[in-house]
Amino acid sequence: MTQFKNLMKMSAAALGLIAALGSAQANVLTATDSTFGSFDASSGNRTFNLGSGSVSDVNIRITFAKCDDPSIGSGGTACIGTGSSFNREIVFRLTNGFGTTVNLVNQDTYSGATPGSGIQTIDFDDEAGSVVGGATVVSGSFRPVGLLSAFDGQDASGIWTLFIQDTVAQDRLDYFSATITATTVPEPGSLALLGLGLMGLAAARKRKQA
Repeated sequence: MTQFKNLMKMSAAALGLIAALGSAQANVLTATDSTFGSFDASSGNRTFNLGSGSVSDVNIRITFAKCDDPSIGSGGTACIGTGSSFNREIVFRLTNGFGTTVNLVNQDTYSGATPGSGIQTIDFDDEAGSVVGGATVVSGSFRPVGLLSAFDGQDASGIWTLFIQDTVAQDRLDYFSATITATTVPEPGSLALLGLGLMGLAAARKRKQA
């Protein structure tokens, strides 16, 4: 019974070491694009390279404006046009290097035909308190249309792509920047092998002592 208790203590210690190693190797990867683009009944892509690691969480921040024509003047932050900005025409999608796609904003996610609200920054986060949408584009943290957790467990390596689209002519969509943040953890397989090895050593030690 004593030997069994000792083995259980050593196994628990091994599992504790695994957890500590996993925590120590967790990493936060970020990538930013600031290539301005103006889209009017058109679309485009922006690409990001984060690095490698098993994804446990992904957020993306996008700064953009949807205005009635004419749009924002040079160096300005507010829409020049006072007419309707038709926010329903906005589309954003994020795809990782393995082809998994998450819809951030679909056509008709925003509704109404309100005056443009100028440059806004939205943090897309599965843990946000409310879902993106409404009649007016406002800055803040919102849950996207899809689930960013679709990326969890996949490697962060490869090229990530943000798809940007304005679906109808006039009232253009101006893109200013985006930042992807991904939290990564050690691969589960590596930790499992480490755990088995440590537990095997513990068992071998007890057999030798017996």
